[in-house]
Amino acid sequence: MPQNRQFRWLKSLLLAAPLACLVAWLIVGGVKGSFSPDLSPSPGAEKSAPPRLPAASPPSVLTGFPPPEGDYPADRLFERVDGAADALIAAGCGRILFWRMEDPAAEMELLIFDRASGAAGILARDVGPGRDPGPGEEASVTDQSVFFRRGRFYVRILGDPAANPGRGRLLDLAGRADRGLPASEIQTSSANPARQEISP
Repeated sequence: MPQNRQFRWLKSLLLAAPLACLVAWLIVGGVKGSFSPDLSPSPGAEKSAPPRLPAASPPSVLTGFPPPEGDYPADRLFERVDGAADALIAAGCGRILFWRMEDPAAEMELLIFDRASGAAGILARDVGPGRDPGPGEEASVTDQSVFFRRGRFYVRILGDPAANPGRGRLLDLAGRADRGLPASEIQTSSANPARQEISP
């Protein structure tokens, strides 16, 4: 009987030894930092590697506006437009820029498409066939929103219902956004020749 008890103790010790070694290795490695790779540059690397520039905020596409609060390329559209990303991508939307405005209190999105027809199709899907006088080539205006399209750019402005900015102030904001669009990139129809660019 004493031999059987001694055998069990020896068997337990042999089974626990690898585990004890592993724990000791982890503790010593964690203290010495043996897990982390040596990130110090090699002797000649400092001279050959270009300096890293700090990440800057994206430039504003709209002249007269600050850089956008949100910049969503095609692979991240779902973060901004829950459930509508696939339809936007299918229509050629490659980017959404987002601003939260204070005066008037509103949210503004600029959707950038690869073709004017894609922007026109999404505007029609959002507001239906009716159009109102407003900025851009075509617009839809209510007391709480202004949606308009110019070329391949589609702008959606939604007023904050709590602040009730009103149609006039939202139209002023939309007009500034329309004038701030980069004219050299806008391909407009002949219906609005004032903004049409002539390429060389």
